Parts: sequence; C-alpha cells; structure tokens
Amino acid sequence: MIKCKTIMLLVTYGCNLNCTYCYEPKKNQKRMTLEGAKQYVSGLVHNLAPSYDEFEVQLMGGEPMMAFPLIKDLSEWIWQETWPLPIKQVFAPTNGTILNTEMRDWLTKHKEKICLGLSFDGTRLMQNFNRSQSSARVDLAFFAKNWLDQSVKMTVFSSLKVSSS
Repeated sequence: MIKCKTIMLLVTYGCNLNCTYCYEPKKNQKRMTLEGAKQYVSGLVHNLAPSYDEFEVQLMGGEPMMAFPLIKDLSEWIWQETWPLPIKQVFAPTNGTILNTEMRDWLTKHKEKICLGLSFDGTRLMQNFNRSQSSARVDLAFFAKNWLDQSVKMTVFSSLKVSSS
C-alpha cells in the first residue's frame, strides 16, 4: 500500500461567491506568499521520508483560483525541484466561476500534474440558488475534458422549496 502525505496550504481567504451555506467566517483578501509556501512545502517534504512513499499538495481557500499567480508559480517550482520522494499531484478545489483563458490554457497544459476538483451543487437551478446565480459561469465541459475521473463535490439539502417565479 502506498503511503501518501497530503500537504494542505490555505492560499487565500478570498472568495468571489456568497454561498448560502458558507462556513468560512474569515473571508478577506489575505493571501499566502510564494516564499512562505515554498518554505512550508520544502520543510515538510524533506522530513517525510522514509515514513511516506509520495506526497501531494492541496491548495485550498476561499476560492483558490483567486490566487492563480501563486498557484502557477508554486506548482512550477514544485515540479522542477528534486524531492526525496515523488510528487503525486497538485490539487485545488474550485467553484469554477473565474477561470479565464490564461488559466484554462495553463491548467490544460499541466493537467497530468495538477487536478482541479469542481464544487457544483447538482442542477443548475440548485447551483444558482446556493451559489450566487453562478451556474452560467462554470464551464462543465472544461472539467469533463481535463479531469474526467475527478469527482464533483456538492452540498445537498434534505428539503428545499424553490419557487419558479
């Protein structure tokens, strides 16, 4: 059995949505610095072997893609470094609403090394109800094309009445 260490970094507290069930009380514009992220990852990874066989880095938020320049620079640094054990992947969950052409191009180019986990609330109606009328801003085909085997995270309510007006 392969033992994988997950290193989680909170890259930003910022988020572009106002979800009905948001649990994050600290929404603000604070972001992790590239140097801070490098020091944290390096310090942890160099102390993992021989207890682990590989590691992965998860870039969390708020909405991690709000810190895309950091994600891009940090990922490229991680991939070019020589580590005492292999990197499984870089992973970031996202609401998928702010991916522009530059982001999509870079993510597609590196889709074998970075994985986006989409958080989408079931139907477009539920997505709109829960997540700031955002369903039209999510390119579901982009996620299906690049990470077909990646599951989608959603929040489910036991009962909800949505009027059609």
